[in-house]
Amino acid sequence: MPSSIAVVFDNPSAVYFSGQSITGHINLTCDKPKSCRGIEVKFKGFGKVHWTERRTTGTGDDRKTETRHYTSHETYYEMAYWVWGNGHTQSELPPGTHIFNFNYVLPTGIPSSFESHIGKVRHQCKATMDIPWKTDKTCLRPYSVNTLYDLNTDPQAVLPIECTKHDYACCLWCRSGPMSLVLRIDRSGFVPGEKIMINAECSNMTKNKINSTKAVINQ
Repeated sequence: MPSSIAVVFDNPSAVYFSGQSITGHINLTCDKPKSCRGIEVKFKGFGKVHWTERRTTGTGDDRKTETRHYTSHETYYEMAYWVWGNGHTQSELPPGTHIFNFNYVLPTGIPSSFESHIGKVRHQCKATMDIPWKTDKTCLRPYSVNTLYDLNTDPQAVLPIECTKHDYACCLWCRSGPMSLVLRIDRSGFVPGEKIMINAECSNMTKNKINSTKAVINQ
């Protein structure tokens, strides 16, 4: 069989918390003796975002529409080390199956894995067999990261929220009294499963009838 390289996590689900250790091994199979400068494992977490906006400028014959692209990326962590060899000295691996263990402790406070149509946060492990004068053999394995957010450490979470809005019903030169709405929440931070008690006060000084009110929560 041809030579192959694979990344195997000890955790079959490949789901980890920030600060947790990722353990596993690199499984390398050689069909014949292979000259190699080393076997490297790399852990990386990064985020990318991209979206477009269409804008129209000018008038008449000078009117034109252009599409603007907005792109950015950032790296949260990146660490690589050699599990065999040093990347410089050439050595020979005998035919057969070789196991190289790895262990990496994820940084604390890194963003959780995320996927959307405009951006993503990904975490991945890459194993590389550095073969001189030939194409390197690589294996890329993603893993998921969950970062728990502790509201007890955020002083903003206990602060209340209050929002006030006034509106007027107008008809030509006639202006009615205001319609006022005050929304209050006793604090800013909540955890899953907790009830959010919303206090709303509505004052209608217009001649218009209010049929209903509703509250909407968006993420």
